[in-house]
Parts: sequence; C-alpha cells; structure tokens
Amino acid sequence: MAVDVSAIDPLLDRLNKLFAGTDKVREKLEVWTLLRDIAREHALGNLTDVETKMYVTEAAKRLSAVLASAGKPVSVEQLSNDLYADVVTLSTRTVAELRSDLMLRMRAKRAKARVRSELESLL
Repeated sequence: MAVDVSAIDPLLDRLNKLFAGTDKVREKLEVWTLLRDIAREHALGNLTDVETKMYVTEAAKRLSAVLASAGKPVSVEQLSNDLYADVVTLSTRTVAELRSDLMLRMRAKRAKARVRSELESLL
C-alpha cells in the first residue's frame, strides 16, 4: 500500500511522481535533501528570494538532465517553477515550525523562572 505524502511534503510528492518508473533513488534523495536545505536557509533568512530561485533553477537543470538520462524528459523552466513553489511552501512551514519551537522554549523558561521565584519566596 502506497502512502500519500502530498499533504506531508509536497516536494517529496513531486519528486516521487517525477522519478516514478526509474531506478534513480539516490539521485532523488540527493535532490530532495538539497531542496529541503535551500528551503530551510530561505526560512532562516540566509537566502533571499532571488538567491533561492537561482539555486532552485540550478537544481532543476541537474534534475532535468538526470530525468532525461532515465528517459523522462522534463522542461527545465516548468520544473524550476514547480520546485520553487514547493520550496517556498516548505520554507513557510519551516518558519512556522521555528516560531512554534521558540514559543515552546519561552514557555519552558517562564515556567522555570516561576518555579525558581516560588522557591526563593519559600526560603
């Protein structure tokens, strides 16, 4: 039974569809890892939109060549646009995850400070 990953990770879902019927598993995972790293750097603010688009376009060129060698030619421009949309979506999710993590840390610090304050008041 196949697992639908489209809601969990649209980027991986797109790559699964692109690489369906090929034996290029390692290449797919390398591209997926690279694009996830680009999304994370974009989310952290280390890459601008222009830089992100440039890196995604370069990855799309390489991916298109890999797919063409596997007998599945794909337009570089269309692939680049689709992958960029997925990377931006993933970047937005990453920002939300970072914000959530920050809020959890702040709550934990406040709880520790409250406990410390209560202990000091007892002594």
